[in-house]
Amino acid sequence: RNTLVLAGVAFVVVMPLALFLGIIAGINEGKVIDRIISIGGLGFTATPEFVVGVALILIFAIWLRNPATGNPLLPAVAVFTSADAIFKNPSMLVLPVLTLTLVELGYVARMTRASMVEVMNSPYIRTAIIKGMPYARVVVRHAIRNALMAPITVIMLHVNWLVGGVVVTEVIFGFPG
Repeated sequence: RNTLVLAGVAFVVVMPLALFLGIIAGINEGKVIDRIISIGGLGFTATPEFVVGVALILIFAIWLRNPATGNPLLPAVAVFTSADAIFKNPSMLVLPVLTLTLVELGYVARMTRASMVEVMNSPYIRTAIIKGMPYARVVVRHAIRNALMAPITVIMLHVNWLVGGVVVTEVIFGFPG
């Protein structure tokens, strides 16, 4: 049950965020925001889960502390005292979910970006823009709808990867799954 909760929360967080960032990067092809999203996504995708997890533990559980109490910002490990401990203390999920999100985010965002760039360069999009249709309307009504076909397929194929990545993440954070 704990593994399903962790994988489900990570999936719910990473997929809309990756699609959003991919759409933003695709609309702004070649601009600074596109480069930042692309390079950041590639960097995190190329970094294994155990490296990202350890780095997040160092930053949020050791280096950063609550100024008022001196306690760590987030717990480094998930210590369960009961079966429903996740729901009583959701902060135990933050670092594992963030680890899975950062590692998976880049690939889906890059796929969405590539699909969006391809759709934005198609003749029917150029025609709609030339005819005077508002740019936002062209993007929302025509481009996104057609650009999301390939990323949705990739997302469904990455559910298996997410379950495999959960195992490594659970070991790093001592998450009982």
